[in-house]
Amino acid sequence: MEPNTIALLSLAATALAPVIGVWQAWGHWADHAHKSRHEDVQQSHDEFRRARRFRAEMRPRIAEFALALAERSRAHDLPLLTKAGWIPAIPVPLERVTLTLDARPVAPSIKAKLSILPLEAPGRRYETYSDAITALDRPVLWFNGPSYLLRGVSTIDNRPSLVLAKGRYFDHIDDGELLEFDIALQAVKSSPDSLSNVRADLLEHRRLLRNPLDLENRRVRPGVNTLTIIRDNNDD
Repeated sequence: MEPNTIALLSLAATALAPVIGVWQAWGHWADHAHKSRHEDVQQSHDEFRRARRFRAEMRPRIAEFALALAERSRAHDLPLLTKAGWIPAIPVPLERVTLTLDARPVAPSIKAKLSILPLEAPGRRYETYSDAITALDRPVLWFNGPSYLLRGVSTIDNRPSLVLAKGRYFDHIDDGELLEFDIALQAVKSSPDSLSNVRADLLEHRRLLRNPLDLENRRVRPGVNTLTIIRDNNDD
């Protein structure tokens, strides 16, 4: 090889050395960033499952904690969120309860994606809480069956009136149960896992709902609480 050719090749190699170094450094950074993003996804999945377990184990205490946060939304001395006009003064026969069907479509309570939901992929979160459960922590019995949603409550002369709309089971999961999960997630992110470390101002879903008694802008599923009284034959 001619001396001039060797000199040119040597000069080119010297000029390209910094470029090659930058390219290699960028490659190492890209590999690290890619690995880090996937580790973030896995961490969010682990936290999601931990929070779900915490909610299942601590549900009575979480309910008490949530009620304490919503003290202004309680009009009666009951462990429930209520307001004036919802609770009859005396027991009411079922035939005196009026039911009305509201045919209007029910929109999601909150349309924005919540940061408390786990990552589905780097930079993208699951659309709903129920989507995350389906993918990461699916129960044995799990389907989005038809249900009803409570849209209005009033009581006049001890005659309750309920306004209902057609909905799906997951509507309640993505609203009511998500409130419990919001608390549980913040609890498991503390050390140790404890409700005493939960701050109300950091509960994202609860903060965005604003008024938990606004049934027009919440998806609340009606339920039945049964009181069983057993009377012994020796009772007076």
